[in-house]
Order: sequence, then structure tokens, then C-alpha cells
Amino acid sequence: MIKDLMFQFKKKVPIVSILLILSCILSTVPQFFLPVIYSDIASQKATAESFYLFTLSSFTHSPGMLGTHLIGNLLAFLLFGVLAEMLIGSKRFAFITVLTFFSTTLVSYLHTTSRFLGHGASGIAWGYHTFFILIIIILYEHKGKRLFKDIYIILSILLLIFDLFGIPIFEVLVKQQGFFENFGQVLHLISIIVVIPFAFLWRKDIENNVMYLISQKSIQNHESIKRISLIILIVLLVLNAYGTIKVASIAKNDSKHLSYEVIQGEEPDITAIPQKIIIKFESEIEEAYRSSHSISYNEEPGTPQISESLIDPYTLEITFNRLFEDGEKMELTYDITGELVDNILFKEELVLVYQ
Repeated sequence: MIKDLMFQFKKKVPIVSILLILSCILSTVPQFFLPVIYSDIASQKATAESFYLFTLSSFTHSPGMLGTHLIGNLLAFLLFGVLAEMLIGSKRFAFITVLTFFSTTLVSYLHTTSRFLGHGASGIAWGYHTFFILIIIILYEHKGKRLFKDIYIILSILLLIFDLFGIPIFEVLVKQQGFFENFGQVLHLISIIVVIPFAFLWRKDIENNVMYLISQKSIQNHESIKRISLIILIVLLVLNAYGTIKVASIAKNDSKHLSYEVIQGEEPDITAIPQKIIIKFESEIEEAYRSSHSISYNEEPGTPQISESLIDPYTLEITFNRLFEDGEKMELTYDITGELVDNILFKEELVLVYQ
């Protein structure tokens, strides 16, 4: 099969698949240099001001996914995408890519209530699995069991089994979580389902081109799809490149956003810990969430109770239900969310230690 594909490569390069692979790599590379802030920005929903974020959540892979999700998606583009593009033609392949991109992106936007989306291009690539299954069936009809002696086919089928069955089985049986708890599984199903009608619609052309492929004759693509899908896809990939450069620039120049001043309350100076703490931020804050706290306290007065509230977008007030005594210690950790630029949020950790 590799020999047959190389013959077709000389006739026509699967340019769409190559561009998709390069887009994933391009948008993920900054993760190696700006792993935290770049990831936080790239995973946010696009707004009118931050339109350039629209494609990043579909092509960027966060640091924790570099070794698994990124490689898996690149293999899907390389093994399933290249083969599908050759057999259905670049314009049809661009149409399928635009279809899976917009369908999974729309569902993801509607489902996600927060400003942060998931990472990865599997929402696009999983649709190609449908074509690969059809191609395997057609190849088997003509080659029989000899088909499964081909190393390319063996590797592709193993990847197919892992993607469609291995991942869900691992999450359900090993990680003990429901199938739909990982919303990525839903997006995978949507990507596969929306492509099924077109696999049947183009089946005859695919079957003919499979015969051209295995006989090493030039594949004939008589595409009814207009160039508009290819143009839309190119616009999306250009937007992704622009967004990558823009976000990398923001992340590089604004690595620290959390400038603040701690103002202690007016209670008697019993200990180093006041009963009220007021923090003034230089930038607007949208949320201050206490992620953890640790208090070493004397048993007699009991556990200090903590409460906090944003008085205004620049002021966080933290109060305790009692004064602290000598020897008591406290550490508070807050996740602070605020606006960076172009309606983009930043998330940073604020740690307060008193003893």
C-alpha cells in the first residue's frame, strides 16, 4: 500500500492533509516555550475582540496532551486523512474538513458554559475514520485476506481500533468514568456521524479510485464540490496561523498580570494576621476563587471561618470570624481571573501566607 500511495504522491500531493498537519504543529510549538499562559489563552472561546482564537482550540494541544493527543491526531491525519483525500479529491476532502470543524466547534461552544474550551483536532480528524472503514471494506472485497499482510493497513487498523474502541474502553473500565463524561467522545461521534452520508454518496467514486490505487493508475477525481470549501478551509488555516502568532506575542510580552497591593484591616494588632485583608489589584478582576487553604490554629478559640468577596472589580476583601492568636498560622490560595486584552482572560494563582 505504501508503494501504491507513493505512486499517487508523484501525481498529486494531498495538500489539505499536509496543511492540517502543519497547522497542528505550528499552533502547538509555542507550548514548549510558553506552556502555561499560551495554553490558557489558546483554550478560550473567541469573542468579537479576540476573533483570532476561533481556530486555536481545534489545533492547539496543551502540554499534557503533547505525547498522546497530538501524536494520535497527527497519525489520524497522516494515515486516514491522506488516504481519504487521495480517493475523494482535495475539494471534497476540504468540504468534509470544514463540515467536521464547524459541527464539532458549534456543539463545543453550545455545550461549554465557561470561557475555556478543550484542546485538540480530533473533532476534525475522527470523521476521516468513516472513509477509512469504507476503504478497508472495498480493499478486502478485492484483495481478501492478503490485505492484512500489508504493514500500512495493519498499523492503520490498529490505530482505528485504538481510537474507536481502545480509548472509550480505557476510560470506562480503567478510569471508571461514564462514556459521555469526557465530552471529547461526543465530539468524536458527531464528527463520524456527519460524514457517513457523504461516504455513501461518494461510494462509487471511492470504489473506482481504490481500483486505480491498487493498480497504480492515476486516480481520477471528478468532483462536484466547488472550490468554496477549499477557500473557507484556507481562510481557517490562515486565521489559525495568525492566531498562533498573536497569542504567542501576547503570552511572551505579558507573562505576569497579577499586580496587587495587600492592605491590612484596622483591627488591633494582636498578631501578624489581621481579621480583615483587603487586596487592591491594578487590573480588573472577574473572579477570585479560593482553591485551597491551610490554617494552624489553637483549639480554644476554634476553627477560623473564612469568607471573601469582590467589593468591586479591583478589590478583594477577605474576612475572618475572629481575631487570630499568637502562634496561629494561615496560608490561602486563590485562583484569580481577570481580563488581559481583547476580552481575553488570564488566570493566575495568588498565595497569601501569614504566621
